[in-house]
Amino acid sequence: MRINSRFFSATALVSIAIGFMTAGCMEDNPIDYTTGAVAVGDGSQQSDVSLDTEDPVAVSLMIDNGAASTSNTAVTLDMDATDDVAVTDYYASESAATPQASDSGWQSYQQSTSFTLSGSNSLGVFQRTVYVWFKDAAGNVSSNSVSASISLGVYDTTAPTAVSVVIEECSYYIKDPGLMTAYWETSSNPAALSAGTYTLAGDLNAALADETDAEIESYPLLSIPTGVSVTAAGDPLDANVYFRGCEDLSSTTSSSVTLTLSATDDQAVTNYYASESAVTPQAGDNGWDNYSTSVSYSFDNDTAETKTVNVWFKDAAGNVSGSVADSIERVGLSGVADRMSAGAIHTCTIKNDKTLQCWGANIYGQSTVPDDLGEVSAVSAGGLSTCVIKVDGTAHCWGENGSGQNNVPVDLGVVKQISAGQQHTCAVKVDGTAHCWGSNYEWGSFVGQSNVPTDLGLVKSISAGRGHTCAIKEDSTVNCWGSSSIADLSVPGDLGLVSSISAGYNHTCAVRADDTAQCWGANYSGESTPPADLGTVKSVISGKRNHTCAIKADDTLQCWGDDSFGKSTVPSGLGSVKSVAAGEGHTCAIKVDDSVACWGSNMWNGGLTPVPAELQ
Repeated sequence: MRINSRFFSATALVSIAIGFMTAGCMEDNPIDYTTGAVAVGDGSQQSDVSLDTEDPVAVSLMIDNGAASTSNTAVTLDMDATDDVAVTDYYASESAATPQASDSGWQSYQQSTSFTLSGSNSLGVFQRTVYVWFKDAAGNVSSNSVSASISLGVYDTTAPTAVSVVIEECSYYIKDPGLMTAYWETSSNPAALSAGTYTLAGDLNAALADETDAEIESYPLLSIPTGVSVTAAGDPLDANVYFRGCEDLSSTTSSSVTLTLSATDDQAVTNYYASESAVTPQAGDNGWDNYSTSVSYSFDNDTAETKTVNVWFKDAAGNVSGSVADSIERVGLSGVADRMSAGAIHTCTIKNDKTLQCWGANIYGQSTVPDDLGEVSAVSAGGLSTCVIKVDGTAHCWGENGSGQNNVPVDLGVVKQISAGQQHTCAVKVDGTAHCWGSNYEWGSFVGQSNVPTDLGLVKSISAGRGHTCAIKEDSTVNCWGSSSIADLSVPGDLGLVSSISAGYNHTCAVRADDTAQCWGANYSGESTPPADLGTVKSVISGKRNHTCAIKADDTLQCWGDDSFGKSTVPSGLGSVKSVAAGEGHTCAIKVDDSVACWGSNMWNGGLTPVPAELQ
């Protein structure tokens, strides 16, 4: 019997086909949507089985659940998209440029996720828009994006941290290269001027004991701005200005100092506010200056007392820091200038090198500076005597001593202010207590001008006149004692608080808290009647006999009262002044360029008005 081979061939083909079909039903082979291929059991692929060409569809996006604004760059994105197979990834950006499937930055798709907005280096409110695209496993990117916007407020709520303030005094050397060994030392910096003439005064240091030329010229050289000229003795200088440096001070005779500042902030410190008031300023107050690590500060007044400077800091957002403070003893001025004082018929001034120079009548040696005196920080010329505070804070007096006014008590110790009267002397110790010595008489009668009242308490400053004494108490009120024969003790009821006081021969003047001058006592020549046009003042000085002078707010000088010898007639070309001294028949002033000018009586062999050449 013959077997039909065609039958077996057909049967075999059917069996094979069934086997493939069975295998296909029993094994789940994955589809590669990027190629449309199916992987079979032997690892090979069959093409054109399936191909995903449909893009995902972006449906919606919200930032922080639809919030309109935020102050945080970290936000939450809630998103939704659909796809015919499945959404696998998302791409979020603040750029509207559509990403490619192969770009970096795609993240696994989830309907809620975090996102960080771009920040800003500036303060304010900024619009931020986020765009999101979606992708499937086949690499199809949604043809559309969804976007959402939110306002990002960049707010700085962190106040600066005040680190420190240090009161310092800076010094400079000035040299003309044409003068081989000629130097001037000064605490003022002509390189800080914007225009004008800077006139050097004082002694020319032909040789400096502690520093060589090479050492001086190793200091930083400062540039003098265009429009600023430097002169000495009327001659222009080709000046080099060397910054010597600054030192921390415990006391000063200067009316201005350097503040070295330090503060930090999470953004940046932009401003500082320096004041002798402890009241915290508001961000919008006047008085804020641009922040720098080294700034100049001028005291509110020239009263000899402990000066405390408070400093606050501010950032661009207006956040104000807490305060830092530093204190210094201001020695000198209170009835006498810190660098100049006039006796009845002699005058003394402290030079730039802190040595003392006196001229005029010398009947009792009041104008002869002791050889061993050394440097001084304050001077007060009495009737025919002279007293100083040395740089170590001790007091020293010489000249006429008929009433013991020059006999400084051995237990006096360190003082911060001294005032020499007609025949008595007073001082304020560093602890704020007042002490007086010398005469207690006037015209043979006991008046007690040297007897400090037991209930006086601590004082800020003191001023000795002829037969009376006045002091500013800690609460800034005035107390006077001694002679009352011409009502020089009758403190006006409306005087109020004062910042400085000056007791003269028979009258007294003070600067009130509102910076106006008020005088009382003898008024023989109008010395106790300030001119109606005087305005506000920085200081007022009662003369030794019947005239008064004041430095006005604009630094010009005005005098009134007795004009014998022209002592109350201010020279027309005097200009601005730094301090003034009023004697019995003459007046002297230190100009802003540190030169000295005097006018009035010229008795005693020309010793009063003619100023020594080196001080002019």
